[in-house]
Amino acid sequence: MLSMNICNINFWYHVGIAVLKLVIGIPSALWFSRFIFRKLQNHARNHVALLIYNVIFYGSLSLITISILQDLGLTSLLGAAGIIGIATGFAAQTGLSNIISGIFLLIEDVFEINDTIMFGDKITGKVESIDLFSVKLRTIDNKLVRIPNEALLKNPVINLTYFPKRHLDLKITVKNNYEFSSIIKLLKKVIDTTGYYLKTPEPSFKVIEAHANTIHILLEVWTHQEKLEEACHQLILDIQQEATLHRIILEIVPLNVPLSEAKK
Repeated sequence: MLSMNICNINFWYHVGIAVLKLVIGIPSALWFSRFIFRKLQNHARNHVALLIYNVIFYGSLSLITISILQDLGLTSLLGAAGIIGIATGFAAQTGLSNIISGIFLLIEDVFEINDTIMFGDKITGKVESIDLFSVKLRTIDNKLVRIPNEALLKNPVINLTYFPKRHLDLKITVKNNYEFSSIIKLLKKVIDTTGYYLKTPEPSFKVIEAHANTIHILLEVWTHQEKLEEACHQLILDIQQEATLHRIILEIVPLNVPLSEAKK
């Protein structure tokens, strides 16, 4: 009976220690992670500070969890069940690979939060977060896309907002039988009357397709990155207004700015 009481006391002692570690450890890990994050914000980019925050916080949680399992004597039980082996193998093959890939992405500094990147042929979005295992993008149609760090490291990624200048491409289809020179004169007039577009490099006009009563023109103008959406929207309106004055029927399609974004 005495030995049983001692065992019960010993068990509840370890339970109390585990609860104490849980109650004190998690808030402490959260506070320390946030403290480091605030300090780093003044000296490093936001996504770097956020990544270090995640490493410290989740690393601390892992240590707390292991310590609690040891206090409760559950590590041997988990090991016997093979859960630790499965978890370790999974982490080594997937989680660890993503963490290492994230570190390399951090070193290369190809993109940061709020940059717009293109991954593959179909995924384009604004970087919302750069986490320990993945990067999350918000697409034009307001969908959240999660891309593992390993996939980003192994495949080409295009940062559409890395440089301060960016060219705006419009495909203009003219329905009337007008001369190419007349259309170019109209387009140059519109571009010269607004302040959105850069003088250098100069705008370019190319005929990409021509038929009996229609002509397809590719217009390329350069603008500042932060004004791309506004410049695209304004240029479409100005060209349509000028074409209406000259009774020219045309259609305009932005090629490198999503249509839903250009119409905002």
